[in-house]
Amino acid sequence: MRWRFLRELHEVKIELPPYPVYKSYILPYRLAGDKIVDVLEVTEENIENWRSIISNLKQFLRECIEYAAGSGDRMSEVAKIELLNDLVVLFFKIPLVRELLPSIIPSPLKAYLFYRLLEERFEEMRHGREDILERIYAFYDTIVRERFLETNVSRFFDDPKIYELVERCWFEIPADTRPGLNTSGLIPHLITTAAIAWTLATLKQLAREEKAILVMAALLHDIGKPFKYHDHVDVSVSICRWVIGDLIQPDTLDKVIYLVQHHHIDAKDILVEILREADRRSSEIDRLQNCFFSLLLEEMKSLTGKLGLSLEKFYDKMKTWEIWEEIHRRDPEAIRRLSQEFVLKVRERLGNFLKVPDLSVQMGGASGAGDAQRGILIGLVDIGSIQDFVTSTSELRCLAAASLVVDTVTMSYIPYMIQRSAYPDGLLPLASILYAGGGVIEFMIPEGIKDGVEKVLEELNRSLSKHGVPVRWSLTSLLEDYSLTTRKLGENMSLTKYKMKEFEYTIQLSTSRGVREVCKICYRRPIELGKYVDTPEARKESCRTCKTLYDIGSEIHFRNKYESKILFDGVEVSPRNAFGLEWSEAGRIIIELISGHDREELDNVNRGEAGYEYRNLAVVKLDGNLMGPFMASCISPTDAYERSARIDIALKKSIEKAYGDLVEAVRNTVRDDVEAWKLISQLKLGVIYAGGDDALLLMPSWTALGFILVLGREFPLNMGGARGLSIGLAVGKSKVNLWGLIEAATALMKIAKKKSRQDPSRSYVCYDVSEIATLTEASANARYKELRASNLTSQPLKIEGEDSLAFLMRLAICREEDPLQIFRNLYLMSRFEGRLKEDIVGEVNWVREKARRLRRCIFEVIDAAERMSSEIGGLKDYWIPLSYAYSSRQAAREGVTEEVRESYRTVCQLVRISEEDGSARRRWASLYSDAERLIKICGGGAL
Repeated sequence: MRWRFLRELHEVKIELPPYPVYKSYILPYRLAGDKIVDVLEVTEENIENWRSIISNLKQFLRECIEYAAGSGDRMSEVAKIELLNDLVVLFFKIPLVRELLPSIIPSPLKAYLFYRLLEERFEEMRHGREDILERIYAFYDTIVRERFLETNVSRFFDDPKIYELVERCWFEIPADTRPGLNTSGLIPHLITTAAIAWTLATLKQLAREEKAILVMAALLHDIGKPFKYHDHVDVSVSICRWVIGDLIQPDTLDKVIYLVQHHHIDAKDILVEILREADRRSSEIDRLQNCFFSLLLEEMKSLTGKLGLSLEKFYDKMKTWEIWEEIHRRDPEAIRRLSQEFVLKVRERLGNFLKVPDLSVQMGGASGAGDAQRGILIGLVDIGSIQDFVTSTSELRCLAAASLVVDTVTMSYIPYMIQRSAYPDGLLPLASILYAGGGVIEFMIPEGIKDGVEKVLEELNRSLSKHGVPVRWSLTSLLEDYSLTTRKLGENMSLTKYKMKEFEYTIQLSTSRGVREVCKICYRRPIELGKYVDTPEARKESCRTCKTLYDIGSEIHFRNKYESKILFDGVEVSPRNAFGLEWSEAGRIIIELISGHDREELDNVNRGEAGYEYRNLAVVKLDGNLMGPFMASCISPTDAYERSARIDIALKKSIEKAYGDLVEAVRNTVRDDVEAWKLISQLKLGVIYAGGDDALLLMPSWTALGFILVLGREFPLNMGGARGLSIGLAVGKSKVNLWGLIEAATALMKIAKKKSRQDPSRSYVCYDVSEIATLTEASANARYKELRASNLTSQPLKIEGEDSLAFLMRLAICREEDPLQIFRNLYLMSRFEGRLKEDIVGEVNWVREKARRLRRCIFEVIDAAERMSSEIGGLKDYWIPLSYAYSSRQAAREGVTEEVRESYRTVCQLVRISEEDGSARRRWASLYSDAERLIKICGGGAL
């Protein structure tokens, strides 16, 4: 036996193979800064990250088991093994469910952790309540709140260093060193192997304990691989013992060690056979070796010719280290070159990730694309009508609660209930839940538990449909061709939607009083006698759904966010301390706080002090461009797994980068951390939902366009240049109807989406502001059409490039492209004059006056041009070139100050001449309205 006992993990030495190891990317990968790569060489730094992750994993497992052991009845050994298996997977999935501006409060991911740690307590609560909303409320309000602070295990989900490390290991540690096969990551391979192993073991009717031990071995079988790719078994055994050796019984540990040690060896042991088969299927299910040969056939002919081998002989030798060592010796760049050429050719076939893959197999004797993996099913759950459910009420607290409910149901409740559906065969491992987020759950199960899973889903559908949220699902055999599997899932899902009787939004008669009375919150469901909510405006009669949502929004979502600490840049920030208000008072002015006010400003506004008025609130709605085709173009399960992760991580990292730049700019401007803590609190309270490829965010108006500028740049970079965002921004006074703003932001986002179809790799924005009337979907669309007809707008705008948001920001706000300087100017523009600090008064006045001059010049030029075009016959359709001539003349006049001259020159830059429909006809257009509204939005209500 060559493995040895480890006292500390640093005793494991790194032994790189005799040729370079690369991780290649079907979706290009962003390194530090703006560098995007197709291939990354694995270095000792990457492997040290893996070492750090294993150390944190061990600590996480120990603390969780200690907590679970002290929470109630003694846990059986098999239950402990199953719990450890799920904890390993949960730890590896930390970056997939990262929280924006992490806070020390319950979240959907932490809710799942508590489901597993407090399983018996949860069962007591579940059987006592039938309504799913009330279950969720009770779980957060009693079990989690009562016991949440008893444990420190949730800190692993809040530490940016940990999820950054896990994320890097997800995407920078390959499961294989061979070109083509090195597109798959090690972490997805471990999780997929565990899922397949449990499925195969269930098909063979193994005992619950055997299956639990098998899953544990599958999750750890390659854990030492990065340290010694060419001979990793003994390293994996040593690390396996080090990680779990003191958490399970010695005889259980011996069984796990035996499986890990023999997973590459022919052994007459059914558990070893299943692990070997699961490992093989997990590697081969991607079918990338065949794909590699198919796409690089000519290159392989040239390479094998130099080696004196036939293609068939080389194909057989691909798994040996010797052949790749020989290739590297003859051509040191060959492995990198082949790795890069493979992913480039895959992308070419996928047509910028718009086409369903057609990667024909020409070698290897693979089974047909439609051949099923016997007995293995892939399932898809789709939570329907999410947008309607989230935006169906007229109260912000209900909206926030609805989002929390959807996330909890998707990320915690349904996965947990699907896991339990496997009883009495044991708990379905969390590894079998391949993806859970954005209202979608994808999972792998053996055919034998199909009925149990569907029974659970039927129960969930009955419960959620009462609230207008149907649960649909589809199950199909896992096929050799993954794209065909997903196509079958989609077809089955479409049929399910037709067959299922969905909840219909109808105004029903209230039976409580025999009169037509509807809920005063959603105006859809009938009121229920005795149900009402005390809103800041008045007491309103409500239905059961809105009552529960309002309670969740008040007591769980906003109150927890407000009273708990936010973790930012190593500092703990409490909104309650930042604003100096108790929740009883803050809860009544939550929108005003999010829009940028504090108590002192609101007091001045309410007293009618000169120079003070209500600030503007921004609603940002965003969605990824053509994400349906993007996911449909996946070539393998691992590719789909990693793309789903990349989307979610890209969005959250981009938002965090914009938030971070905002706060840093404020701290550098006023050198008063209290102002920065208020801003952090406003941003955190304004996160209604963000995950997958979409988000709904509320924020102070002055931050919005700078935020969108950073977000729109960062997301495409994080997506390797493959996809951008479509963004809608609607702005109004903080006292206007919020739902009108949300509708308007959604309508504007849809306009941006139409533009994004031309080039989905870019981000686009469409924005509007009204400080008098409330923007709505109808008014936003009507004004957009009117402005386009008058050639006063060029929206939707690209984020960067010619006639872009960045271009307008340079003209109107800041000539520098540094986000920190842009945010600094935005902050200065939006200050009320009565609260200016002496050290920034001069700078504030300069920034504000520059913006005001430009607005005045825009209005003056438009008025002058319209007047001239109406007075001179035949020039009615030429008022834009007339405006250009007028502003040019004004800029050249004597006696004009240099500041005013600069403003007129800027107005000249807002006029455009372009060809229409590819013809020779010239079309005049402008960005007049775009620039004017941009200034208004950036002023935040104080300009």
